Amino acid sequence: MKERARLESATEPRPRRILALLLLVLGLAGSIVASMAAKESADKLAKQIFLAVCDETAGRIQSRIHGDIVMLRGGVGFFKASDDVSRSQWRAYSLAIDTSEWSPGIQGFGYAQFVPRGALAAHEKSLRAQGYSNYRVWPEGARDAYAPVIYLEPFSGRNLRAFGYDLLSEVQRREALEKARDQGNPEITGKLDLVQETGVDIQAGVLILLPLYKTGMPAETVAERRLAIRGWVYSPLRMDDFMTDLMPDQSMQYNGRMRLRIHDEATTGPSGLLFDSDRAQIGQPQSVSRFTAAIPLEVAGRLWTLEFSQSFGPTFSSEYRSVWLLQGGGVVVSLLLAWLVLSLLNTNYNARRMARQLNSEVLQLNEGLERRVVERTAELEKAKSEAESASAAKSEFLSSMSHELRTPMNSILGFGQLLERDVGLNSSQADFVQEILRAGRHLLELIDEVLDLSRIDTGRVEFSIEAVDCADIAEEAIIFLAPLAEEHHVSLKMSCGAAGPVLVDPSRLKQVIVNLLSNAIKFNHEGGRVDISASASEGQVRIEVADTGCGIATERLGELFAPFNRLGRETGEIEGTGIGLVICKRLVESMGGSIGAESVEGRGSRFWFVLPRAVESKIDEAARDSDMP
Repeated sequence: MKERARLESATEPRPRRILALLLLVLGLAGSIVASMAAKESADKLAKQIFLAVCDETAGRIQSRIHGDIVMLRGGVGFFKASDDVSRSQWRAYSLAIDTSEWSPGIQGFGYAQFVPRGALAAHEKSLRAQGYSNYRVWPEGARDAYAPVIYLEPFSGRNLRAFGYDLLSEVQRREALEKARDQGNPEITGKLDLVQETGVDIQAGVLILLPLYKTGMPAETVAERRLAIRGWVYSPLRMDDFMTDLMPDQSMQYNGRMRLRIHDEATTGPSGLLFDSDRAQIGQPQSVSRFTAAIPLEVAGRLWTLEFSQSFGPTFSSEYRSVWLLQGGGVVVSLLLAWLVLSLLNTNYNARRMARQLNSEVLQLNEGLERRVVERTAELEKAKSEAESASAAKSEFLSSMSHELRTPMNSILGFGQLLERDVGLNSSQADFVQEILRAGRHLLELIDEVLDLSRIDTGRVEFSIEAVDCADIAEEAIIFLAPLAEEHHVSLKMSCGAAGPVLVDPSRLKQVIVNLLSNAIKFNHEGGRVDISASASEGQVRIEVADTGCGIATERLGELFAPFNRLGRETGEIEGTGIGLVICKRLVESMGGSIGAESVEGRGSRFWFVLPRAVESKIDEAARDSDMP
């Protein structure tokens, strides 16, 4: 009684609820700690990806600038290869390199000629003589030297605005031209307003330029280069167009939108802003970013600063999936665990109370079940005995009837054969006699097959298993059926040589092959073919009989091995009993094999059966069995 009272007090509602609440609190605390660790890991991975994307973008910008410089070097080389490059030649060269395809943002591919002050008038006169009657170097004004743009392809649209423009007239351009001239290296200008801008979609621009020196003049020192300068090959770039396809696509930004701003030199204000991927935010207060990075990039002797930032992505983005799964899963698991513990305690209390009642009910049910099992077993034994007796009686009846029918049928066939020899019969009587003989032989065949089937069913067929060559048996069957094949004008072909011996009863194997071959001949068309083949694999020999006859509908293949079922050909001209295939199936299975068929209606059938292959150990065992008395 004391133990019972102690157990009942331990399962009171209040202690059970306190235990469940404690488990819930511990579970929630664990899920919070785990989710915080997962968030830290996700943030670390996201930052690594962000920095990798920044580095890749900087590399792509560097590569595109390098490609533009290579293009300018090609232009310089083109000038050096000829004493004088005409406008048409420059146009053809520009079309050949097709800069728009591989370097977006290049506004043009041009050449600015160096013109000393004293040669300005002659220069303008020369250009006007080429058909440009309104040509002039602009902006007007006296300067020490000029660098007017004379070639700029494509020479159409907004590029026409730059024709004759003096690059030395503006500070940024002049500094870059003079630095390139003195150092002999490619240079890039600071932020410019390109003369090509039309007032629509204005973009920040820069010029990339490369000096061209006169052929045959030394250019080793600064002084020599200043004397040898001939002009500059250059390209104007519109920065927004230049950055086409260089920004990482959305799939690489790993949630949160990435923003890139390119500043010229150390200038971070609007005056030095070359590019902003988020043009709508230009001039707006800086928003709080999740990640930022500043990458210095040297391009053609000038320093650009690439300022990357990434905004906060959606809270429920894919990178935080594990965090939310841990939090949500932790809450759910904690609730389930608390509920489960509470439920188990309640269940334990109720189970103890119900155990005694259930135990008595189970005992009663067991007694009743045992009684019903005994009664049902007796009924099944009786039904089995009656079924076996009925089957034996059926087989005995078929066997007896077959024996009884054979005697009168032999007499009928005997008298029929005597009548067949009577020369005094007229043609109608002779036909009647042939009909009697045909029907008698068919009936006798049916009696024999019924007798065979009953013997197999009752187990009275004895098998003499030995190792025989299936090719020999097949050859005997072909010789036996040759007259029937000739009568139906069907050719027989055998290919069984490499299959080897099988463990079977030779006479029963021959019976199966003869039955299958005779069916293939009778249900074939005139001029058709029957092939019998054998192949060995993995301890078995597969024998196939294929014909080119009428075939069998696919939906009726399952009825092939049913007794007395001729698949709708009962009224046809071809005789049959509907038992032959059943006997074949029983014989093959009795010899340890299996049988089946494949057919396409109108294209023929293929019957196959598989028998055990005779290996050396099995051949010796079969030989010992045959020697035993």
